[in-house]
Amino acid sequence: ELADRKLTYEIDPLKKGGASEPMTVKFKVPQPWEETTMDLKAIVKAKDINNDLYENSESKSITIEPKVELILTKSMTKEIYMDQTAHVLVYVRNSGICDINSVTIRNSIVEGVELRDSVTLEKTISLAPGETKEMFAYSLKPIQAGTFTAPESTASFIASNDKEYTFESDQPTLTINGPEIVLAQTLDRSNIRPGEEVKVTVTAKNKGNRDASTRVTSTQFPEGATFISGDTSLDEVLTAGQSSSYTYISRMDEPGTFKLPPATATFIDMEDFKGEKISNMPVITVEIPPETGDNEDTSGADSGLEIPGITSGNNNENAQTADENEEKVQPGFGSLFAIVAIAGVYLLRRRN
Repeated sequence: ELADRKLTYEIDPLKKGGASEPMTVKFKVPQPWEETTMDLKAIVKAKDINNDLYENSESKSITIEPKVELILTKSMTKEIYMDQTAHVLVYVRNSGICDINSVTIRNSIVEGVELRDSVTLEKTISLAPGETKEMFAYSLKPIQAGTFTAPESTASFIASNDKEYTFESDQPTLTINGPEIVLAQTLDRSNIRPGEEVKVTVTAKNKGNRDASTRVTSTQFPEGATFISGDTSLDEVLTAGQSSSYTYISRMDEPGTFKLPPATATFIDMEDFKGEKISNMPVITVEIPPETGDNEDTSGADSGLEIPGITSGNNNENAQTADENEEKVQPGFGSLFAIVAIAGVYLLRRRN
């Protein structure tokens, strides 16, 4: 929009090599919610003594900043040891030219740490032009070693054009030094029968970036378990990234579900930083297998029922016994017939 002067000028004839006086035009600068680029173009037209028309132009672009610009600043301690504390500060500034209400500021915690105190990580505020406010100030306790990048903080609001605008902070990094001992117990199998054995492996790993003298022990066993063989401890210096393990065999005699007690580790490094860790507790299930005997029905074996075409075993035995009896009787009848014949011959001879 034109603020002063005019957009069209007529100038006096120019001689060869001549130049006109500067012409100044003022415009009202708009106030957009978003960064906007505008093109300004100047056109000159002229005729020579032969009435021939000449035309030339030149353009220039200008960038108009949004009327509201929120600047979020997030600062954090750069480097600490595992037994130290990191501090975080978050500020917001309205560098725009108008008030802004209902601005929601959100913050997230960097990985590898936990809050020392209870802190609200979301707030809603209003900001006048040029105003700066401290939004968050809190301390962090390390829980693991390494280098971590903090998530950005955000500030968002809904403008009068019903659009939501969001601004983000930078993302500082935090380096946490020290040993980080991690313990794990694993089983070669988790389901067994009473009287069977299970092999337990205990592994200690230093996931940190400093060496540590480490002692790991397994001093407790499930109720009813019998230690058979193997090792139940280790004592050595674990360098950064190194792991070590031991195994033992235990027999489970009673059925049931048993939780393996945790292994424990104590460690200390060259900076006199020390601590204690415990492992996971896997579950062992001891079950009696179901019986799988023959369930055939033999109740009809002695029932005496006869099925056409099928002769039972008892019938065969009875038939065999009858045949044997018949064979024993036949010789008796033969002898009787022989005696009768001899008696008849004797009587005939006597009559003669």
